Amino acid sequence: GVFHTTAQQDGQNLTLTSISLEPILYQ
Repeated sequence: GVFHTTAQQDGQNLTLTSISLEPILYQ
């Protein structure tokens, strides 16, 4: 999600973008 650092934390906005990009961009 936009405001989460990883897909694992992204419970409210879990999307393909969160899964594929968030761990790479924000981890």
